[in-house]
Amino acid sequence: MLILATPRALKYLLDNRKEGDSLTLREFQNLMVPEVPDTLSDLIDAARDPNHADITEFNLVFKKTDEMVSTAYGLNQAQWKYIQDRLTNPPFDVLVPRWPWKSVEMREIQEYSTGRFT
Repeated sequence: MLILATPRALKYLLDNRKEGDSLTLREFQNLMVPEVPDTLSDLIDAARDPNHADITEFNLVFKKTDEMVSTAYGLNQAQWKYIQDRLTNPPFDVLVPRWPWKSVEMREIQEYSTGRFT
């Protein structure tokens, strides 16, 4: 995976590593460096701003889409609120989708003492 190696992009990459992830020297050396990093940095800043016009528009479209879906399924406000509340509370707010391009991690084999089930 090649990313544009601006200081902010590198900081984001390093800050958001999962446990066990590593960035090898070879991967670090092969990162692409943009010709105009200021533009990319400005775009990163804009993406983090919750009041940015694009984010505001996305949220409005998202809300309208939710309303259309609830209307299409004939849900009243109480039913729709219940669904929204369930999706914003555990376990649904912490579920991580299994993307088809990510492999499933195998769990370690658990050994039990003999006679545990007798």
